Amino acid sequence: MKNTEANITLYNIDRCGYFSRSSTEALFCSPTDLLNELKNWAQNKNLAETALHNSDDKNEYDIPPVYLFDIQNKDSVWIISSWNEVPSTEAGVPSISKTSKVGNAKIHSNQIVDNTIPGYPTYFCFFPEKKLFGTICFKQRVNGQQGLKGYLNNFLTYKNDRYIQKEIKTDSDGIECTINNYINPYGDTPEDFIYPRYETKLYKKQGNEKFLLRNVSKINKIITRKTITIEHDSEVQNLQSKVSTALRFLTGIPEESLPNFQSQRFESIFDIYFETPSKLQSIINSWYDQANDTYNDYGFKLTGDSQNIHWLSSSMAKNKFLFNLSLDENGIVSAESLLQEVIRYKEQILRLQYEK
Repeated sequence: MKNTEANITLYNIDRCGYFSRSSTEALFCSPTDLLNELKNWAQNKNLAETALHNSDDKNEYDIPPVYLFDIQNKDSVWIISSWNEVPSTEAGVPSISKTSKVGNAKIHSNQIVDNTIPGYPTYFCFFPEKKLFGTICFKQRVNGQQGLKGYLNNFLTYKNDRYIQKEIKTDSDGIECTINNYINPYGDTPEDFIYPRYETKLYKKQGNEKFLLRNVSKINKIITRKTITIEHDSEVQNLQSKVSTALRFLTGIPEESLPNFQSQRFESIFDIYFETPSKLQSIINSWYDQANDTYNDYGFKLTGDSQNIHWLSSSMAKNKFLFNLSLDENGIVSAESLLQEVIRYKEQILRLQYEK
């Protein structure tokens, strides 16, 4: 067992289950149902069998395969560990030396052991009765939230036992469309025009947003934080020169002194004036729609309060906890030990919704 710092950020489960075209409430399948069905489906499966790929159509979950690494539950608390596959070639997983020079980095290929999946784990705690879940990050920056979101959507669509078949039907407007039929547990026949949905959003505490909207006329500067992440070897080659140019422009550092990187953070500041609160609200809504518990953020400075920056991320329900965890030789966290610690700190974690 090892004391390990865990960063937890809460998210709302906005929609979960099967919906009619016009419904805002699920017709069937609650968050608890989803987790139970996922656990039952995964029983006795090899890890490779739990991979959920995207459909043939391009969509917002166009990401590498995700696997169900582990799923545990007790006392209405659930832990999911996912395994996120990383891109590789026949030669292996590409990497670059930390000390190589920008524009002259040699790419190495690390061999992959046969019948293994290159990737990294991500961890989540679920409180389904509260319609909440949390990302749990240790040393890694990536929280895997988008990957899990796509995974659970695809499970509802393709792998849930409620799924029956696809067929072509004509809707009330005379338009042909492909329909997935699902079994309604409260009826004997498949339901037509039922859609699976799993939608989440960063939990938002209202205090900071209300403060900014009340003081919108005093806002005179906006600070943006962005992260550019390079994941593939081809991207390293194609984007290196562009990012180096941006770094030289933003920092004034000569090219030969720039650090090597796979992800680079940028911060910029602009003068701004909002004519109406609606313009600010639009920025806030856009950030929350895309927000993750990462570096990306917007901050605001106010006239007469130039020493303080009011970051949108301060409205996130997040904090650090010291967990006593069981880790294997590769640093992979045991889901069982993580479950026990989340249960131990359950009240403190849920209290993040209300802490200022």
